[in-house]
Amino acid sequence: MASTSSSETGKTRGQRFAGGCFGAIFFGIFFCVGLGVMIMMGLRPLILTAQAQSWIETPCTVTSSKLDAHSGSKGTSYRIDIRYTYGVDGQRFQGDRYNFSVGHSSGQDGKQAVVDEYRHEPNPVCYVNPDQHSEAVLNPDPDWYMLWGLFGLPFFLVGAGGLYGTFIYKSKAKLKGKGAKAKPRTKRAGQTERKATGVSRGDLESASSPFGKFVFFLVFALFWNGVVGTMFYLAVLKDGFDGGFDWLPAIFLSIFLLIGAVLLLLVVPYQFLALFNPTITCRIERGPLQPGCRAQLEWRINGRADRLTKLTITLVGREEATYRQGTNTRTDKRDFLTAELYQDSDVACSGSCELAIPADTMPSFSANNNKIAWVLTVHGDIPSWPDVKHEFPLLVLPEGAP
Repeated sequence: MASTSSSETGKTRGQRFAGGCFGAIFFGIFFCVGLGVMIMMGLRPLILTAQAQSWIETPCTVTSSKLDAHSGSKGTSYRIDIRYTYGVDGQRFQGDRYNFSVGHSSGQDGKQAVVDEYRHEPNPVCYVNPDQHSEAVLNPDPDWYMLWGLFGLPFFLVGAGGLYGTFIYKSKAKLKGKGAKAKPRTKRAGQTERKATGVSRGDLESASSPFGKFVFFLVFALFWNGVVGTMFYLAVLKDGFDGGFDWLPAIFLSIFLLIGAVLLLLVVPYQFLALFNPTITCRIERGPLQPGCRAQLEWRINGRADRLTKLTITLVGREEATYRQGTNTRTDKRDFLTAELYQDSDVACSGSCELAIPADTMPSFSANNNKIAWVLTVHGDIPSWPDVKHEFPLLVLPEGAP
């Protein structure tokens, strides 16, 4: 038995080590790719653009001005290729940088106009780095194509989050597990009740408000559509179809545009309509809540109660457990108690019911990886309209607590 247990332990450690290595490589690739794209296509060009605002304006001579075309599987992309010479302190230098954007991109007409302009520019000027005279640029202004650096942000966040979960979070969990038997700190009277989530007596507070949900989804949808729409315009629509249509960026960005359309046309209006719903307030008249106790729950509907075709109030006891599975962190939720306290199709403006906490149950509890939560859910049905949904966290104190 001992050898079997030791073998299983060794196998488990080996699996964890292999899982950690795989997670480090997998999320490390995401992290490096995202960071590289953000730096090379976004951050570095923006830093150089900011520095170039103080560079010295210097007359130059354009020796070559043409459009560099690159044909690939997704179509033809273009880059401004202008070469010029300039003099500083009696020395002649050559330059070929038009701006700080990186690589080729679509839009032939706009770039061709720049090339034609510098072919006939009588007095062209460039901007020279005063600390490094061999470094110069024709156009030091920022370019919208620098926003392509934002494409690396999702990869960077996924990689950083995965690496944090693989190493730092896991290390913290081990340290907390080793110190689990440490002597708990003493707390002042009433500190536990204030720190825990929920109310054991008095007016209940909803976990979220309809207005807060509406503002969150509205801001998120506007930000999402603004970023994706700008990128779609710069990559596909800026120069029309005359400069060549890039199908791959159009198809790729259309997926994100579809998500933004769902957010803006379905989710946000749904949350907006929910603002006009009646609100329901609840109050516990007798308490505190403890296992085996009974209390009086009063509820009141603020607004048109006649819109509700059914009102249901349910007491839910929920257990949450957070654990690691390979390189992923999961939180499982299980409702160990679901007790319907009130249900009526003839909805009144106010009413009351009995709230009973079973005697053989757990009080509210919160630890690093485990949690016992008590919630009062209130659901009001409204035909052809968003339903009224409220969740009120409850605090169930241990038996005998003051």
